Amino acid sequence: MKSTKPIFHFIDTRVLMFLGLVSIVFLVFLSFRIKHFEPCQEPTISIREGKLYVGEIIQFKTQENEKKTGYEWDFGDDSPIKKLGSSVGHEFSKPGRYQVRVKLSDNCIAFSTVNIENPPVLVDEKRKVNFSGPETIEVGKSAEFFDNTENATTWEWRFGESNKVDATSQKANYTYKKAGSKKVILTVNGNVYGEKIILVTEKPIVKTTAKPVNNGQAKPFPKIEPQLPKIDQKPSDVEKTPETIEVPKIAENEVINKFLMDLAEAGQSTKSLSKFFCDPENLKLFYKGESIRVGQLDKELSKLRRSQQIENLRIQTHRSGENNCVIILQITLNK
Repeated sequence: MKSTKPIFHFIDTRVLMFLGLVSIVFLVFLSFRIKHFEPCQEPTISIREGKLYVGEIIQFKTQENEKKTGYEWDFGDDSPIKKLGSSVGHEFSKPGRYQVRVKLSDNCIAFSTVNIENPPVLVDEKRKVNFSGPETIEVGKSAEFFDNTENATTWEWRFGESNKVDATSQKANYTYKKAGSKKVILTVNGNVYGEKIILVTEKPIVKTTAKPVNNGQAKPFPKIEPQLPKIDQKPSDVEKTPETIEVPKIAENEVINKFLMDLAEAGQSTKSLSKFFCDPENLKLFYKGESIRVGQLDKELSKLRRSQQIENLRIQTHRSGENNCVIILQITLNK
């Protein structure tokens, strides 16, 4: 019978020594990692509350590790990764949404997403243009404008019907050819701007009727009738006489809404809206469901202009059944 020998009897002794050495190194390395293991305790990144803007230094903070070693900060805007402390400041050059990452150790990484916006436009009161002009003007009639800005030496008037400069003097006149809401822009000294919204109305329609005379011939004479805007006529309005309807006061909601947005965009007072109401003194005005005064409404619209939300303005009206005049105006934001 053949004798049975263990399998390692046939393995080279050098191989066994190599395997033993590798095992010893692995155990030493494993014990070292276990001894120096730092458990990760859910790190976080803290940022101040409120809006964050391009160009400002934003402070980011995270908790310190026991060794107080350097942290790897990545701000997600293609800037180089920096090894800094637990509290750092960073400035973003473009608006957008960025994911900020900080690495505390090999197994501790924290993330936070920030939204960076363009800074609001600040208006220097000393550099505001001060000019006067009509609130409303009829098509075909000359509108007169005059600038009262201090230290003004040059003027460029644009009256909203073309992109060209319409006048270059301190006092300017312009005759509008089309009806509608117009934005008047004045540039003073080449770099100071001001604007104003005015309403250009249609000419009254002139009709002629024949009037009999003694010789049997008809002699025409003019009769002026206002051009009424189109409105949805209710049964209760059919029996009303034209004298009970005030033409400038009855405008469709879309017209009032557009004029309100233009006023807000130009930073003008909403007092100019009174031309659309039969009885402005007794008009009930609401903003976002709450009663409000004109002065308070101007401040709210100024905030919307700075936050670029003017286009979200919407109005609702409640009208009188007798003459269709607006008696309640509700202003809301369409999100």
